[in-house]
Formats: sequence, structure tokens, C-alpha cells
Amino acid sequence: MKRITIVLTLLAAVLSAVGPRLSEIPRYRLPVGAKLFYTTLNDAEPARAAQRWQVWVVGTNPDSSFRLLVKRTQVRSNTDSTGKTTEEEWRSDWARCALFPSGRIPPTGSLDAADLRPLFPLLPQDSQAATGFWQRLDTAMAETEAYHLDNKTLTDSLWLIEFARKTPLDEVYLLNTSGRYTFDTRRGLLQSKETEVRQDWGAYAGTTRRVTVLDSVVKGELIEMARFAEQMDVWFTADSTYSSLLDRGAVETKRVPTLVDSAQMVMDSGRARVADTAIQTMFDDEVGSLEEVAQELEKDAHWRDSVIGNPAPNWSLPDLAGKKHSLKDYRGKVVILDFWYRGCPWCIRAMPRLSDLAREFPDKALAVIGMNTDAELSDAQFVVDKLGLAYPSLRSGELYKKYGVSGFPTLFVLDAKGAVRDIHVGYSPDLKEKLSRAIRNAIGED
Repeated sequence: MKRITIVLTLLAAVLSAVGPRLSEIPRYRLPVGAKLFYTTLNDAEPARAAQRWQVWVVGTNPDSSFRLLVKRTQVRSNTDSTGKTTEEEWRSDWARCALFPSGRIPPTGSLDAADLRPLFPLLPQDSQAATGFWQRLDTAMAETEAYHLDNKTLTDSLWLIEFARKTPLDEVYLLNTSGRYTFDTRRGLLQSKETEVRQDWGAYAGTTRRVTVLDSVVKGELIEMARFAEQMDVWFTADSTYSSLLDRGAVETKRVPTLVDSAQMVMDSGRARVADTAIQTMFDDEVGSLEEVAQELEKDAHWRDSVIGNPAPNWSLPDLAGKKHSLKDYRGKVVILDFWYRGCPWCIRAMPRLSDLAREFPDKALAVIGMNTDAELSDAQFVVDKLGLAYPSLRSGELYKKYGVSGFPTLFVLDAKGAVRDIHVGYSPDLKEKLSRAIRNAIGED
């Protein structure tokens, strides 16, 4: 019996040395009906800029996650010649999401407008992770945020969590992002966040500091919040369908008028189902720009229709080493032309996908060619070297105008005869899959 007691005592000492059990690892504990108010201040703006966050805890889900409504309002402070300071709210965005007690926030479409993930850190899974490192991975953007506990003890009521963010843009823009979260383990709430972003290249070179603090936690009227959340669900559903219809207009060029009409009807129907005047105003503001959006879609449709199916403009250009390349040299292959420049972050995010395609398809079938528009050769060379691109980039100058390019990146898919088969503008996480389908269509595999 004495021997068993000694063994149990030693085991308890070992467990105490490695930290608390999993059940003791801090977790978010958000009271249903609470409204959390945070303010983020940014020292980089000429006029002091702020973001004011409202996080409404409107309920819980069957999987134990909290159901949240998030409002982010961007505010600017201006001081006139008399020294009087006024604040201007110039934009507000809403999102809905789930927050698990561990800090996991599954992606939703509305988070593009007011993403809560950078504000709430992921907490460690267990005591072993807490005494080392843990991380949050954003697969869509290929970004990671790595954490470690700075105050070195798991028993403090305030955890000081250091973090460092890594993105595909870091090496290109010479970026370094790090900071600290302060998490109240007793209340289960984020207290503050400090972020320092250092950039050593480009127009935004310098160091930016942001501070986010918890201003207050207010108890709301649960029935009123639930009613508002129900009407916001109507907004989110309608807005998602509305955006999807307009996005289709960029591809289904012949159906632009029909798609725009459908988008209008979706918003009209949604507005008729809500009684809250603030939400009705959101519907009105969105539809208020529909005529302008429709004109842009018609203009884009006309451009695409005039380009797709026709021969791509010819060119003869040097690569970064000075070697000449001509479009006619690539006859017999499917060709992707990627118009890009160093200062375009979406261009940089697209490039690893293009490198993957260049490796996956045989050389005799596909040629990926970067069409760089930078004024300085050194900028283009820097990107190519840092990313280790698996395809050449050419000095394309103002050729993009001849191709009708107005946004970057713009990618043209040409068939073996040099005719334009597809056009992709911008970046999306599924860009590689979209281009792969276009390539196979051009080859004739689909």
C-alpha cells in the first residue's frame, strides 16, 4: 500500500510539472446575450483611424460553438484648425460565424467583410501544446499564425500569448507580422491584442502598430437579439445569392441582363421579409449600386466577347535575362499568359498555383508565361527569385493595354492555335482548379 502511495505521489508531481490537464486549458466562455465591444487603433493613418467591433453572442449551436453576429465599423478622427476633433463612421460591415471554445472559427462567406479570426486567437488543444507551440492554418490563403505562451505558466489568470503570422507575401514585400494577445482565462475572453507589422519594401514601407482592447461587455435583451439575428439571417442569405448571381455575370456574359434582374428580385424579396429599418437600409444600399454594377458587367461582357474565340495579339518580348520570346514560338501548346507586377498581392498569391500547373502538365502540352509590367527589372527578378517560379516571366511593358487588361492579375488561356479560350481576372483559392479545367478544355481532354 505504501508503495502504491509513493507511485501515485510521483505521478501527481510529474503531471503538475507538465501543466494542467486538458480540462484546465482555458477556453472561450461567452455568455449568451452578451455584447462585446472592442476598439482597434492604427497609428499609421494620417487621420487617426479606428475599427470598432461589436460581437453579439446570439446563441449556441448543437456542436457547442457560440453563434455570433459581428459588426465592424471603420471610423476616422479628424482635427480641424481650431483643434476640434470629430469622428466619422464611413463604413460598417456585418458577418456571422461560429466560435468554438478552442477559438476555432470555421470560414463563412460573410467573414470576407468582417473577419473575426485575426481578433480571436486559437487556444492550445492541450497542456502539451500550451507549453510549446501551436498554430492556426488558413488553407485558403496559405497563411499561418503560430502561438506560444509568453509568461511561461499555465496557471496565470492572464495568458500572454505571443504570435507570428506567415503569409505568401512576406518574402516579396519583406513583411514581418508579430504581436501579443492578452487572454483572461477566468472570464474566457480576449482582453487585448497588440500587433506590429514591419514592411521594408514599397509605398507602405515602415512599421505599423495596432492595438485592440476590450472596451466593455454589455448584457443585451436576448429576445430582441434573437429577433434581430433571425432577420440578419435573411440578409446574409439574400446577399450571398445576390453576389453569386453577379459573379456568374462575369462568366455567363450572354446572361448578364437576366442575372442582374434575378439579383434585383432576390434583394427585393429579402427586404420585404425584414422589419428592422437598419437591415432594410442595408438592402437599399446594396441595390443602390446595382445599376453601376450592371454597367460594369455589360462592359466586361462586351470585352470578353470581343476577345474570347479570337487570336491573341502577337508579341515578341525579352525575358528577365534578355532572351527573346515570341507568341508564335508557342504554337502547338496551350498557353497561359499571366499579367502581373510586384506590388499586386493577388498576383503574388496566384503564382504558386501557376507554378504547380507548370509542373503538372507536360512541357509539350502547356506553357505558362508571366507577363511582368514592373518599371524596374529588379522588382520582377526579386519576385521570380524569391518564389522560385517554374516558368519564365517576360518584360511586357504596356502590352497589357493591347490585351485590354484593366485589373491584375489577368490570365489568358490560349489554345494551340493561339486563340483566346478563357480569361480569369483576380485571385481565388480555387484558381488552380479553374485554370486546370480551362487547360483541359483547350487541349480537348474535356
